[in-house]
Amino acid sequence: MRTYSHILLTYAAVRRARPSGAAPAVSAALGATLPDIPALVGGSWLTVRHLKRFSRQEFDTEVCGRKAFSGPDAALHSTLPIAAALTLYGAAGAGKRDPGGAALTFLLGWAGHVAVDTLTHGNDARPIFWPLSRWRFQSPLSYRERDRHGLAFTIGEHAALLLAAWRLLRF
Repeated sequence: MRTYSHILLTYAAVRRARPSGAAPAVSAALGATLPDIPALVGGSWLTVRHLKRFSRQEFDTEVCGRKAFSGPDAALHSTLPIAAALTLYGAAGAGKRDPGGAALTFLLGWAGHVAVDTLTHGNDARPIFWPLSRWRFQSPLSYRERDRHGLAFTIGEHAALLLAAWRLLRF
């Protein structure tokens, strides 16, 4: 799924679940953005450095293949760091010190991003148990690969975005 979809759909879902305020939804949307920050920074760096538009294959090779970006990208897309963060949150009793739930919704937004990406990435899948294993689950469904229903997924994804935007803008 695309970064902007993670952001808007997470925000809309939390606003629907907790309509009392926007703060938890903003926190969740920020958490849903976190895993893609290394790729966004890497893509921006390469674009400025080379002053050109990269194809998706060049981007995957140049950004995801560079050690400066691949380690943080793998870490933020792995199930282990987010599972550890959620476990620490619960074990430390952080909920008592997080009355608005900002930290929890941030972590849940991050966890949702990882879960959705695991189910929607084919050949560009990330290692879901990094750093313990480099094994990648290659989903039969991909948000961008035509041979893995990418066109149908893109249409559905953008239909969901339109519906979410309509529901958010409807007063």
